[in-house]
Amino acid sequence: HEKCRLNYQTFQEMDVLKQAPNNRIPPMKTDKKAIFVYLSMEDSSYSLGKAAYRMSRRPQLGFQYMVSVLEAAGIPADIWDQSITPFSHDELIQQLREAPALFVGFYSADAMRNKLVSCIATIKQAAPEIPVVVGGPAATLDPQPYLEAGTDIVAIGEGEVTVLEICEYLLGKQELATVN
Repeated sequence: HEKCRLNYQTFQEMDVLKQAPNNRIPPMKTDKKAIFVYLSMEDSSYSLGKAAYRMSRRPQLGFQYMVSVLEAAGIPADIWDQSITPFSHDELIQQLREAPALFVGFYSADAMRNKLVSCIATIKQAAPEIPVVVGGPAATLDPQPYLEAGTDIVAIGEGEVTVLEICEYLLGKQELATVN
Protein backbone atom coordinates (compact mmCIF):
# COMPACT_ATOMS: atom_id res chain seq x y z
CA HIS A 1 0.00 0.00 0.00
CA GLU A 2 2.92 2.38 0.45
CA LYS A 3 3.21 2.97 -3.29
CA CYS A 4 -0.39 4.20 -3.50
CA ARG A 5 -0.18 6.86 -0.81
CA LEU A 6 0.59 10.50 -1.31
CA ASN A 7 2.81 11.99 1.32
CA TYR A 8 1.52 14.74 3.58
CA GLN A 9 3.80 17.39 2.06
CA THR A 10 2.37 16.73 -1.42
CA PHE A 11 -1.16 16.97 -0.07
CA GLN A 12 -0.41 20.23 1.79
CA GLU A 13 0.30 21.90 -1.52
CA MET A 14 -3.19 21.10 -2.80
CA ASP A 15 -6.07 23.56 -2.47
CA VAL A 16 -8.20 20.92 -0.74
CA LEU A 17 -6.18 21.17 2.45
CA LYS A 18 -6.64 24.95 2.53
CA GLN A 19 -10.37 24.33 3.04
CA ALA A 20 -9.72 22.65 6.40
CA PRO A 21 -10.23 24.79 9.52
CA ASN A 22 -7.23 27.01 10.26
CA ASN A 23 -5.52 25.66 7.11
CA ARG A 24 -4.42 22.56 8.97
CA ILE A 25 -5.62 19.06 9.54
CA PRO A 26 -7.15 18.74 13.01
CA PRO A 27 -5.54 16.02 15.13
CA MET A 28 -7.81 13.03 15.77
CA LYS A 29 -6.38 9.90 17.35
CA THR A 30 -8.19 6.60 17.13
CA ASP A 31 -7.31 2.93 16.95
CA LYS A 32 -10.17 2.36 14.55
CA LYS A 33 -9.27 2.26 10.88
CA ALA A 34 -11.08 3.89 7.96
CA ILE A 35 -11.48 1.33 5.20
CA PHE A 36 -12.03 2.55 1.63
CA VAL A 37 -13.39 -0.05 -0.79
CA TYR A 38 -13.46 0.04 -4.56
CA LEU A 39 -15.49 -2.79 -6.06
CA SER A 40 -14.66 -4.01 -9.54
CA MET A 41 -16.99 -2.96 -12.33
CA GLU A 42 -20.07 -5.08 -12.88
CA ASP A 43 -20.60 -4.02 -16.48
CA SER A 44 -17.70 -5.12 -18.69
CA SER A 45 -18.46 -2.42 -21.27
CA TYR A 46 -16.75 0.02 -18.90
CA SER A 47 -13.42 -1.80 -18.94
CA LEU A 48 -10.50 -1.73 -21.35
CA GLY A 49 -10.39 -5.49 -21.67
CA LYS A 50 -9.10 -7.85 -19.01
CA ALA A 51 -5.36 -7.70 -19.80
CA ALA A 52 -5.11 -3.93 -20.35
CA TYR A 53 -7.40 -3.18 -17.41
CA ARG A 54 -5.38 -5.25 -14.95
CA MET A 55 -2.03 -3.94 -16.17
CA SER A 56 -2.97 -0.28 -15.88
CA ARG A 57 -4.86 -0.39 -12.58
CA ARG A 58 -3.73 1.61 -9.55
CA PRO A 59 -5.71 2.36 -6.37
CA GLN A 60 -8.24 5.14 -6.86
CA LEU A 61 -6.63 8.58 -6.64
CA GLY A 62 -9.55 10.01 -4.65
CA PHE A 63 -9.10 7.28 -2.05
CA GLN A 64 -5.39 8.02 -1.92
CA TYR A 65 -6.11 11.68 -1.18
CA MET A 66 -8.52 10.76 1.61
CA VAL A 67 -6.11 8.22 3.13
CA SER A 68 -3.37 10.86 3.13
CA VAL A 69 -5.61 13.41 4.86
CA LEU A 70 -6.82 10.92 7.46
CA GLU A 71 -3.37 9.59 8.28
CA ALA A 72 -2.09 13.15 8.69
CA ALA A 73 -4.92 13.64 11.20
CA GLY A 74 -3.92 10.50 13.12
CA ILE A 75 -6.56 8.17 11.69
CA PRO A 76 -5.25 4.93 10.21
CA ALA A 77 -6.75 4.08 6.83
CA ASP A 78 -6.52 1.42 4.16
CA ILE A 79 -7.69 0.90 0.58
CA TRP A 80 -9.20 -2.35 -0.66
CA ASP A 81 -9.40 -2.26 -4.46
CA GLN A 82 -11.13 -5.30 -5.91
CA SER A 83 -9.98 -4.45 -9.43
CA ILE A 84 -6.36 -4.91 -8.30
CA THR A 85 -6.66 -7.68 -5.72
CA PRO A 86 -9.87 -9.70 -5.92
CA PHE A 87 -11.73 -10.38 -2.66
CA SER A 88 -15.19 -11.60 -1.75
CA HIS A 89 -17.84 -9.92 0.38
CA ASP A 90 -17.12 -12.58 3.03
CA GLU A 91 -13.41 -11.72 3.08
CA LEU A 92 -14.23 -8.03 3.45
CA ILE A 93 -16.64 -8.72 6.32
CA GLN A 94 -14.07 -10.97 8.03
CA GLN A 95 -11.48 -8.18 7.84
CA LEU A 96 -13.99 -5.64 9.19
CA ARG A 97 -14.73 -7.94 12.14
CA GLU A 98 -11.05 -8.63 12.91
CA ALA A 99 -9.90 -5.01 13.10
CA PRO A 100 -12.08 -2.26 14.53
CA ALA A 101 -13.31 -0.05 11.68
CA LEU A 102 -14.21 3.60 12.14
CA PHE A 103 -16.20 3.25 8.91
CA VAL A 104 -16.15 1.48 5.58
CA GLY A 105 -16.36 3.86 2.63
CA PHE A 106 -17.31 2.95 -0.93
CA TYR A 107 -16.93 4.63 -4.31
CA SER A 108 -20.11 4.49 -6.39
CA ALA A 109 -20.54 4.40 -10.14
CA ASP A 110 -23.42 3.25 -12.33
CA ALA A 111 -21.43 0.24 -13.57
CA MET A 112 -21.20 -1.16 -10.04
CA ARG A 113 -24.52 -0.04 -8.52
CA ASN A 114 -26.14 -3.47 -8.07
CA LYS A 115 -22.92 -5.04 -6.80
CA LEU A 116 -22.38 -2.17 -4.35
CA VAL A 117 -25.96 -2.22 -3.07
CA SER A 118 -25.64 -5.98 -2.48
CA CYS A 119 -22.31 -5.53 -0.67
CA ILE A 120 -23.72 -2.79 1.58
CA ALA A 121 -26.75 -4.93 2.50
CA THR A 122 -24.46 -7.88 3.29
CA ILE A 123 -22.23 -5.76 5.52
CA LYS A 124 -25.15 -4.18 7.37
CA GLN A 125 -26.67 -7.62 7.95
CA ALA A 126 -23.41 -9.16 9.20
CA ALA A 127 -21.98 -6.13 11.07
CA PRO A 128 -24.67 -3.45 11.56
CA GLU A 129 -22.47 -1.53 14.02
CA ILE A 130 -19.97 -0.57 11.30
CA PRO A 131 -20.90 2.75 9.68
CA VAL A 132 -21.10 2.64 5.89
CA VAL A 133 -20.26 5.76 3.88
CA VAL A 134 -20.80 6.00 0.11
CA GLY A 135 -19.50 8.71 -2.21
CA GLY A 136 -18.87 9.08 -5.91
CA PRO A 137 -20.91 10.09 -8.93
CA ALA A 138 -23.73 7.53 -8.71
CA ALA A 139 -24.47 8.28 -5.04
CA THR A 140 -24.26 12.01 -5.69
CA LEU A 141 -26.84 11.79 -8.47
CA ASP A 142 -29.12 9.20 -6.84
CA PRO A 143 -28.41 8.37 -3.18
CA GLN A 144 -31.67 6.47 -2.59
CA PRO A 145 -30.57 2.92 -3.58
CA TYR A 146 -27.57 3.17 -1.27
CA LEU A 147 -29.58 4.54 1.64
CA GLU A 148 -32.21 1.81 1.17
CA ALA A 149 -29.44 -0.82 1.29
CA GLY A 150 -28.33 0.46 4.70
CA THR A 151 -25.78 3.19 3.99
CA ASP A 152 -25.41 5.48 7.00
CA ILE A 153 -23.92 8.51 5.20
CA VAL A 154 -23.86 9.54 1.54
CA ALA A 155 -21.13 12.05 0.76
CA ILE A 156 -22.12 14.41 -2.04
CA GLY A 157 -19.38 15.92 -4.21
CA GLU A 158 -15.66 15.91 -3.38
CA GLY A 159 -14.77 14.07 -0.19
CA GLU A 160 -11.27 15.09 0.85
CA VAL A 161 -12.47 17.62 3.43
CA THR A 162 -15.84 15.99 4.08
CA VAL A 163 -14.16 12.75 5.18
CA LEU A 164 -12.48 14.63 8.05
CA GLU A 165 -15.83 16.01 9.18
CA ILE A 166 -17.40 12.55 8.92
CA CYS A 167 -14.62 11.20 11.16
CA GLU A 168 -15.20 14.02 13.64
CA TYR A 169 -18.89 13.07 13.68
CA LEU A 170 -18.14 9.35 14.15
CA LEU A 171 -15.72 10.19 16.98
CA GLY A 172 -18.36 12.34 18.70
CA LYS A 173 -16.65 15.67 18.01
CA GLN A 174 -19.17 17.11 15.52
CA GLU A 175 -22.90 16.93 14.88
CA LEU A 176 -23.98 15.16 11.68
CA ALA A 177 -26.04 18.21 10.67
CA THR A 178 -22.86 20.29 10.50
CA VAL A 179 -20.96 17.90 8.21
CA ASN A 180 -20.40 19.70 4.92
